[in-house]
Amino acid sequence: MFAVTVSAQTNRFDPASLSEPGRQAYDGLLKVKVFAIGAVGYAGGTSDGERFLDVLIEEKQAPDAFKQLISDGTLEAGLYGLFGLKMLNYADFDEEFNRYRLSRFSPENEESFVMQSGCLKSEAQTAADKDEMLDIYLKNVFVKQAGLKECGRQFNGRAGRDRQKCEDEVLKQK
Repeated sequence: MFAVTVSAQTNRFDPASLSEPGRQAYDGLLKVKVFAIGAVGYAGGTSDGERFLDVLIEEKQAPDAFKQLISDGTLEAGLYGLFGLKMLNYADFDEEFNRYRLSRFSPENEESFVMQSGCLKSEAQTAADKDEMLDIYLKNVFVKQAGLKECGRQFNGRAGRDRQKCEDEVLKQK
């Protein structure tokens, strides 16, 4: 009789599979300390995290990179990972979201996270605060902003009737 041993093997994402700009964006997102989409600060600039996201999403391996950010990066990096998956209409987004929430937002996890909108920064420290901010952000930012950013990406930033139609569809979503 033969004994067969089966070991669970997880496929780890290898950042070396990215282009040099993609690798730099991934490394930057791993360490990001603020989650911000849209104009931030007094000058209304784009956050470093969003600039990194814009580079990484163009990579062939973007979904795998985003999933790895969810588990290996800061809490904010995980949010960028989720946001990227939402932009890509990733089929298992809800599963990844739940995995993130359960593993990273447990009461035992004492990490806090910071989100920024415009000039306003909000920090969540307790599990209840983190859950509440995540729910607010998911409803108000992820669905619509991810869709709008994806419309802009699909049409290479060009305005036009097709892009407007895409954006109108996103804005109709609840």
